[in-house]
Amino acid sequence: MSSGESAPRIVPALPAHMPEIVAIYNAAMEERIATSDTEAQTLEDRQASFERLRDRYPFLVAVDGEEVVGYANLYPWSPRAGYRFTAENAVYVRRDRRGTGLGRRLLGALVEAARVAGFRHLVARVFEHNSASQALHVSFGYRKIGVQREVTCMDGRWYDVGLFERILR
Repeated sequence: MSSGESAPRIVPALPAHMPEIVAIYNAAMEERIATSDTEAQTLEDRQASFERLRDRYPFLVAVDGEEVVGYANLYPWSPRAGYRFTAENAVYVRRDRRGTGLGRRLLGALVEAARVAGFRHLVARVFEHNSASQALHVSFGYRKIGVQREVTCMDGRWYDVGLFERILR
């Protein structure tokens, strides 16, 4: 850990965190392990999304000293009103912090924040080749409900995506 003895703190995201969040996201986008985006996200797009969703959808960051080293957030599963108690989750950890348990801490905190925010159903879409993320979700009570075959295409290659759900009671 770059700040010494203590583990990164998990705190609500702030607008000031957005540049580092964008950097983490864009690095994952280039790796083709966690998102189907094919173009880098801009800071302006991330800030606008954050402002639009922040009152309803929890957004957490892992901060080590002053550095954002990971984040987890919820976002709408569907714009239809009947789905207002369902959210999709995202968890991203900076490459040099993967395998340290940080994703586990982030997802645990996010699930609890979802419960507090009144969500009942959480959904995750996870690439079939991302076994670490699949195992993480299963360890938090998500169950795999299916696989969408060849549902996303990047760089001329088709990828399968597993669908996971967790019901909060």
